[in-house]
Amino acid sequence: MGAALPSRDTGFRGGSRSASDLNAPCRSWGAGHRESREPRGNSGRLRRLPRALVGTSEESLAFIERHSLYGRGIGWNDVQLLVAARLSGQPLWSLDSRLAAAAIMLSVAYQSN
Repeated sequence: MGAALPSRDTGFRGGSRSASDLNAPCRSWGAGHRESREPRGNSGRLRRLPRALVGTSEESLAFIERHSLYGRGIGWNDVQLLVAARLSGQPLWSLDSRLAAAAIMLSVAYQSN
């Protein structure tokens, strides 16, 4: 059984939920109130995608300082994406012009052939 998550008002009876509850089969409250064992749609495929390494807040702050990313018009989430791309050795593709420019500057931008 997983460790209990912090209790907060979720509108459900019981208050706290364990980490194992998050992996429980989802319920379909549509036609016939049947229980579904597998998530619908593409969520199964998304779960099988490779996962990027995630940097800590301290690593992200150091990354901002080391690469002078302040004042470039990118936000904290953008920095997190750049750090993850660098740590994972994976290219980053974005339609956001400021994030794409930062990715090019850091040599983590996706290059199409």
